[in-house]
Amino acid sequence: MIVFLNFAPIDFMGGAEKWMLSISELVNKKEPTILIDVSSNISNIYGGIVLGRSFTRERVNTNVKRITLSYRSFLPWTKSYKEVTKVFKECRLIYFRYELQEALILLFFGRIISFKKSVAGFHSPFMYNDPISVLDHIHNIVYTSFLSRKVLKTLKKIHVLNISDKNTLKNKYHLNNVLFIPNGIIIDPARVLKKPNADKLHVLFMGELSTRKGIDKVQEIIRRVGESIQFHIAGDGPKENEIKRLANEVRNLNYYGRLDRKGIRKVLARCDLLLFPSRAESMSLTVLECMSYGLYILDSTFTSLNLPNYIEKSILKNNVEEYIKQLNEFSSQKKVIDRKRIANYCQRTFPQNKINNILEKKLFN
Repeated sequence: MIVFLNFAPIDFMGGAEKWMLSISELVNKKEPTILIDVSSNISNIYGGIVLGRSFTRERVNTNVKRITLSYRSFLPWTKSYKEVTKVFKECRLIYFRYELQEALILLFFGRIISFKKSVAGFHSPFMYNDPISVLDHIHNIVYTSFLSRKVLKTLKKIHVLNISDKNTLKNKYHLNNVLFIPNGIIIDPARVLKKPNADKLHVLFMGELSTRKGIDKVQEIIRRVGESIQFHIAGDGPKENEIKRLANEVRNLNYYGRLDRKGIRKVLARCDLLLFPSRAESMSLTVLECMSYGLYILDSTFTSLNLPNYIEKSILKNNVEEYIKQLNEFSSQKKVIDRKRIANYCQRTFPQNKINNILEKKLFN
């Protein structure tokens, strides 16, 4: 039996939740699998304090057995507590995101011994390279502490999604149980690969509207760039009202809110370039999805995936002036964006079937 542990409700369906759901369904075909998450009542406390948002939920249908922890689950005399404790004791392998909430749940129900049969997935960055809040600084202190490194050495494996995290853990913290396997993507059969727009450069930001994702930098860039560049923003989050106000103030911004699959498909086909000034990222599914549609990726050295230069340009230290400079250059030279070549690279390098086979062999077998 294999357990997947995720603090946020699986129905939140952020990038990590989508990954957890799809991989647990894959593993469940060969071995009994259980998804463990927490109720919205619990997760929204963390969301409100740390993220400034609540965990909205989507309808999720899955054949994987699911246990959702409530407040009662943490009371030792309850049926729920006994069930979860038994699951952690009897399972062969536990996959959990290496975040403090998941680690504490694992410790509470499985005790220290459970770490020895656990795989920690770094779906969020090990460290914030550009900490901006007190909580960001606390995160860096906790995750680089002696106790954290001790736990990491105890784990069966550490799963990282980018080369940067792998190098940090292996070279700086001397961990030998690190395995690099990136995210994969299913190519949308209905996608349309259009040529770069002839009228003006169309730039997309898609994801959570939060400071961590760099939406404040996007706002500054939009205000300072002329109308020769059209911006498109899709998503929701704590900064949503600010984006709505900005869309009413300027002419070069279209704001769509949170889109369904059909809406995402239309926006991706319409845009030329993904602006991705996130301050903390492991490997974004948004980046992969945009690549699959042939969009160029403009990100920073904090989140760079070290892709070929015809796909990705990484700005040093997330500098707004450099973003504006690069956008203006692309605006006058859009012919450098080869959508078909970008999409083909994504299809060759990150196909989900190929990545899933590696995951099964190296992590779950």
